[in-house]
Amino acid sequence: MYRLGRNTIECHRSGGFFPVTVKAWGLDRGAKPRRKLSIDLAFSSGKETLLQGDAGCMPSVDGIGSLYYSIPNLQLDPAVSTLRLDDETITLARGIFWFDHQWGCLAGVPRPSVTRAANNTSTPPPVGWDWFMAQFDGDRQLTVFAPHAHANAELYQQTGDAPPAVMSVTVAGTYMAADKQTSIIRGTLAVTAWIKADRSPDPARYLVTDTWYPNGWAFRFADGVPEDIRTFTMTPIVREAQSGFFANGAQHAEGAVVLKNAGGQDIGRGFAESVSYADTRRTAHRLAGLDESAASIAALRPRTVPLARRLANALYVMAHKMELAAIIGEAAGLDFFVKT
Repeated sequence: MYRLGRNTIECHRSGGFFPVTVKAWGLDRGAKPRRKLSIDLAFSSGKETLLQGDAGCMPSVDGIGSLYYSIPNLQLDPAVSTLRLDDETITLARGIFWFDHQWGCLAGVPRPSVTRAANNTSTPPPVGWDWFMAQFDGDRQLTVFAPHAHANAELYQQTGDAPPAVMSVTVAGTYMAADKQTSIIRGTLAVTAWIKADRSPDPARYLVTDTWYPNGWAFRFADGVPEDIRTFTMTPIVREAQSGFFANGAQHAEGAVVLKNAGGQDIGRGFAESVSYADTRRTAHRLAGLDESAASIAALRPRTVPLARRLANALYVMAHKMELAAIIGEAAGLDFFVKT
């Protein structure tokens, strides 16, 4: 049972870890011929709950935000775990998994006028984010996140023949030691390789974007992370772009990665996720059954705030700064995003 609060998520378990099973099936429409895929997995154990962000808030500001927890180091039960491709059943010998659960109101319009005004004192950053988790040898884990930023705007939505340049990103997240103790960590990553998302699971509905997505990462951390894993790289296990789409048409590229230290030694496995690098406005129109004319597509272009409106909102915020300070004082997890 989970009891939710503004700053906490308390997990109560009876008898230690409870067995978990996962069953799912799907159809790869992007393959020729189409392929059926199904999984039947069981997990025999898992580590302590890892609260993301500020004690589980990721973030929470005046009723808008989310609660978020993870369970690392889920151990596959090979006796009853299978993968099925078309008519072939494959028995899985071993595996270490990671469970994520995030819920809440991830987007919305704030109720107080001063909060809405504060959101319009500058042009919003580009939509999208990068998220990573790493499970190192020695039962050590970390998870980090970075929202897209103005500083890297020119590296998003790239569809040319040449890949973008190396992209530097500031990340923040949580490290969990073998003894289950956690600490907030901050560091940097460099996107060292790119790959084109040149296919779609259902091209007629989810249009191929031919957009460059990150395909290799080099991380560097300091305090809060053991010295032997402060510097490491992530390399995708699959050699082609693993891209997909959300229901609203936004594209993501994600998949399992190999972790290596500075000496090139294999030190674990992880997962990398890159979201909304592509311009998918046409796909969004198609999914909604809307007109795909140039004028209609242009209506969904990224929002900018004119200078006069920014100044007017800034004056309103100054006149109601005490009210805004009270709202921020009640927020949880906001500094996590501000400092990234």
